[in-house]
Amino acid sequence: MASKIQWNPEAFLTELSQKENYLLTEVCKEVNYEAQGFVPVDTGALQDDIKYEIDTLDKIGYVGNDLFYSIYVELGTRKMMAQPYLRKALDVTFTNFNSIASRINTD
Repeated sequence: MASKIQWNPEAFLTELSQKENYLLTEVCKEVNYEAQGFVPVDTGALQDDIKYEIDTLDKIGYVGNDLFYSIYVELGTRKMMAQPYLRKALDVTFTNFNSIASRINTD
């Protein structure tokens, strides 16, 4: 008797999409957490303003600030040295990417 293999692409694609969204969310959470540790703190406003947003349709994650001066802190100006905190957070997070990705099947 021959074995019958049934392919259900809808269920597979749904589960894949859910796992992609989970991974994207976890990476953004991690970048957000790391950035809060790296951001220079004067009043704490910049640190408190760091947030993330997920676009699950386009599979894009955003981490950053809304404060007008955050770009000057991150990139610097001709009169002020850069104090990158988002780029550092991204570097640390991607160093730990495999650890974050391995949590997909354990959570």
